[in-house]
Amino acid sequence: MSITYSRTFLNDLSKIYFNGATPPNANNFYLILLGSLTTPNVITDQSTIAQVVANELSSGNGYTTRYNLDFGDATYNTSTNRSEVPQIIVNVTASGGTLSGAGFAILRDATSTIGNTTGGFVAFAAASFSIPDTETRSFFINLFTKLA
Repeated sequence: MSITYSRTFLNDLSKIYFNGATPPNANNFYLILLGSLTTPNVITDQSTIAQVVANELSSGNGYTTRYNLDFGDATYNTSTNRSEVPQIIVNVTASGGTLSGAGFAILRDATSTIGNTTGGFVAFAAASFSIPDTETRSFFINLFTKLA
């Protein structure tokens, strides 16, 4: 599974790094589950937050709130000259039926409310999943790991 970053987010990162722009609030990054990624619901690196959220799963079968991402503490490895952010593990448990989708997206400066379009689109991954009732699946997110 590879993560595709939003062009807008990458542009925002360059403004933060090179121009001193205010970074997004690290406490307001969320993983959302996506229902479909086929036409007309295709998400690309140029999609808007509204287009991404339009593909978010509806509340149900255990998906009742977005998953807050805790990045932990980044480290800088002087021997490899790389910044490393710990892997994030998001555990999703189905409840009341099978929870199925086509992937996930990451939002910044967002809220935990399903369907809310506040914030910005960071990245997405196409990773079909089907979690039977009462079972849990772990999503492993390597966001920015070994970013040189």
